[in-house]
Amino acid sequence: MKPGPGPHEEDIAAQPFSLQGYLLASRFKAAVTVDRREEEDAEAPVVEPNPPPVLAPYRAHTIVKGSKLHLCLACGYLLTARARRGPENVRCPGVQRLKVFVKQALALGVLDVPILEGRATLRALALTQGWEHPDTMVYPLEPD
Repeated sequence: MKPGPGPHEEDIAAQPFSLQGYLLASRFKAAVTVDRREEEDAEAPVVEPNPPPVLAPYRAHTIVKGSKLHLCLACGYLLTARARRGPENVRCPGVQRLKVFVKQALALGVLDVPILEGRATLRALALTQGWEHPDTMVYPLEPD
């Protein structure tokens, strides 16, 4: 028998071979993936990157209060007593179509006082949403 290391001793002469065997799998995998990536890059068309999204400026709600109805005239956001988020925490998306019950409230005159007491821009917004000024409304005559 040849003299050599014992069962618990490392053979120093075999270290380079064991290191090559240890790195063989990772080197092979790296070489294969590089080849595949080069093939994919050659086939893939060049795509321009999308521009970063632009954040819209914060727009506050146009709140009108009347007859226990608190709502935004621009987007129709209805504020209730059980609302978890107030209007100051939610961005107004802008002028949208109002819901039917809000249009009925505007037509019946529920929100006339806060609209008339408000700014001219509030009145212009209410007019675009279907509100009529009380002076221009024509009421049918009732027979006596």
